[in-house]
Amino acid sequence: MSLIINHNISAMNTQRNLELSNGSLSKSLQKLSSGYKINVASDDPSGLIISEQLRSQTNSLERAVRNSQEASNVLGIAEGALIEINEMLRHLRGLAIHAANSGVTASDQVRADQSELDSAVQTIDRIANTTKYSDQYLLNGSKSLIYDTNVVQGNALIDTGKTRLDQVFKRDGLVVGVSYTGQAGTTPGTAAMTRQAQRAIWEAGASSTGSEVSSTIGANMNQLTADQSFIVTGNLGSRQFSFSSGTDVSQLVTGVENVADSTGVHAALIFANNSTASVIGAGIAATNITSYDIYGMNTGVNTDAQGKLFFATTAAGDISVFSDAAGTNLVASSTGATAAGTYVLQEENDSGISGSVTTSAATAAVAVGATVWTMPKSVTDATVYEAGDSGNVLNGWQINGIEIGKNTDSEGRLYVEAAGGGGAFKIYSDSGLTQLVATGTDSAGQVTLTEANSSGLGGYVTSTNAGATGVTIRPRLTARLYSDDYGEDSYVRLQANKGKMWERYNDATAQYQRLDSTTNPVTDQADGQDATIFVNGTETLIEGLDAEISTPVFGGRLYLEEGVVGDTTIAQVGFDVGRASTAAGMMYTTTNLAVNAGDNSSENIQNIRNGMQYQLGGSDGDQSRTVYAIPSMAVPNIGQVEIDGTSYTLQDVLGGGIASLSKEPVIAMKVISQAIDDVSSLRARLGAFQKNMLHTNVNSLNVTIENITATESAIRDANMAYETSQFTKNQILTQAGTAMLAQANSVSQNVLKLLG
Repeated sequence: MSLIINHNISAMNTQRNLELSNGSLSKSLQKLSSGYKINVASDDPSGLIISEQLRSQTNSLERAVRNSQEASNVLGIAEGALIEINEMLRHLRGLAIHAANSGVTASDQVRADQSELDSAVQTIDRIANTTKYSDQYLLNGSKSLIYDTNVVQGNALIDTGKTRLDQVFKRDGLVVGVSYTGQAGTTPGTAAMTRQAQRAIWEAGASSTGSEVSSTIGANMNQLTADQSFIVTGNLGSRQFSFSSGTDVSQLVTGVENVADSTGVHAALIFANNSTASVIGAGIAATNITSYDIYGMNTGVNTDAQGKLFFATTAAGDISVFSDAAGTNLVASSTGATAAGTYVLQEENDSGISGSVTTSAATAAVAVGATVWTMPKSVTDATVYEAGDSGNVLNGWQINGIEIGKNTDSEGRLYVEAAGGGGAFKIYSDSGLTQLVATGTDSAGQVTLTEANSSGLGGYVTSTNAGATGVTIRPRLTARLYSDDYGEDSYVRLQANKGKMWERYNDATAQYQRLDSTTNPVTDQADGQDATIFVNGTETLIEGLDAEISTPVFGGRLYLEEGVVGDTTIAQVGFDVGRASTAAGMMYTTTNLAVNAGDNSSENIQNIRNGMQYQLGGSDGDQSRTVYAIPSMAVPNIGQVEIDGTSYTLQDVLGGGIASLSKEPVIAMKVISQAIDDVSSLRARLGAFQKNMLHTNVNSLNVTIENITATESAIRDANMAYETSQFTKNQILTQAGTAMLAQANSVSQNVLKLLG
């Protein structure tokens, strides 16, 4: 072994190991003092990344838990106010019941009740308009969702005054699309038929065969031709009715309608036909075309701008129908005579026009030019009745917008006054000629009608004697019974004890079912129908006209419009009071169904604003947020009911209001009951949101936080037992290395022994 003094290799080796031991000892001290096994990135780079991500997630979730708890507290404040409103409304209903007991209750008591009611209603309004959390008002409507609608082709499907979105998961760019899809059929019970919301319905002589309501022009028109006795049963109860032969159908309707509140079955006058026609032009002589039954007319679409159709015939007896005088736009043609001179019309070019034409000269060839003045779906099958000039003053009508009892008298009559040689016409809704509903000026026998006093009436009248006065236009009317509500739970049951005036379409047999007491007293039931719609492409069943809807993007209550007969709306087809039925069978014609339901029956809810946005999760995705809405609970916005065409709210029960206790205590009861339902329904929705969304979210997030924390702990926390043993080892190694370094440094001193 050589002895050297310039390099002490043993000392260098010992010093290196000592430095390693010192480093390990330092790290052990760091881990033991911090409790973490990852203190700097060099300890575990990948572990540090995961740990920091988990820490961030935990912090976010902890904030989301606090958000949910705060949201629940806010809704608790709103419900606390609603509880007080509920208690006051229950008391108010008792006051209304007391006031309705008019046979005992004195007027002074009613005034005292009204004073108490006024004070309570004002308090309800104050609570609704002042309840707030910090600077945010909760019940005044500022937290309700506001949205615009984009109505496709003018067909309103959704009643935006009632439709309510409670919750959406995002506002920006959200579109809620509601539609029917599939090809609409024209025959009840077929698979192709669009399922629309329907009331249960019976009509008098809907199929135009065997009707016991007279359609003969004259004094007996619209009168019963036989004694009638029947029992009506609806969702609310039963009543029996008896009417003698000669009774006007309007009186029958009044009798049934008067007790609708106790049966749930309404009655209405309806027009006997909804699309008839009158020849007013040349080409085919009026005497050659004896009758029409034409459906599907849409003025300006499959007719000319005035609602006219133009006919031509061939020597073989075929008939072609055009929408223009030039004969270029074919809309219907005959498929051959089914009887002498009677032709079935088949639509051409998807026009929608169909029906039949009867002529007395089927083989005469006539060029285009026969003009048929169409009578659209809202027009009476009018005849001049009680005319001042023997029925010759008026010989053609196209009167639009007629609503029985609104812009006509109670039997649908219009009263015409001509002003002499100038040809000015005035049309009134009363025989006293005081309620002006339309005016017009004669030009070559054709009068264009202009509505007066916002009546809605319009159209045309043709005249052979513009100077005559005293003409009454009277429609052919019949009766309709219909359930108060829509949907398959609604029904109208009839038992015919005498007569056979009532009829309905039977889906099971695909035939009209007539109650005929001449065979035996018979009972039959007409049922309503629920609508099937698609919400953002998902099939949904609407119960009646409304249903609670829940999709991945929104939740709320959806209301469908009450449509107009013949319009391509998706609710209530064939049931509008005062609107026309069809000779071919109530609501089941192309006029009354959406021909292309997928195109014509859809609407979007979009451009959604307001509401309360809650961040309930730890991520920035839409699923971590929700927007919840609270509608206005102010007095004018609760208790909304419609009775006999008049809308009421809780505002109307105040003293001097149209539903005050002294005026209409029964209506006040209905309004207050609806207000109780409105408030209770909102409380239930708030409670459901708190329980199923907020409380559940807190519980779920707390479990998630616990598991994430455990995972992060396993990655980053130091195992103190292990680190203690490592510290002891490193401490011993450091002490040993220090001692050995001292020994290694003394090795070079052995050279001094050689120097003696």
